[in-house]
Amino acid sequence: MNAKKRCKLRRIDRRKLEREQLAAESRLEQRIESIMTGCSGRVSKALNGTLTLRDTSSESGSVCLQDVGLFFAGHRKSNQVTAR
Repeated sequence: MNAKKRCKLRRIDRRKLEREQLAAESRLEQRIESIMTGCSGRVSKALNGTLTLRDTSSESGSVCLQDVGLFFAGHRKSNQVTAR
């Protein structure tokens, strides 16, 4: 086993330990929240409205073209209509 592989294994072990610590903290937070509120995590999310739903009022930035069918039909030859 060369130095590169040893370094890689140390990094993998370090990241694994970090993930385990984050998961333990998250579980502790969930337990504390359920004890304080008296209800499960799903119920508290539903009551607080912390679920992220898509905002239908925002525009994505794309513009609707009136003759999009003419531009989209790339397999057909169209001499009078170009997208430029």
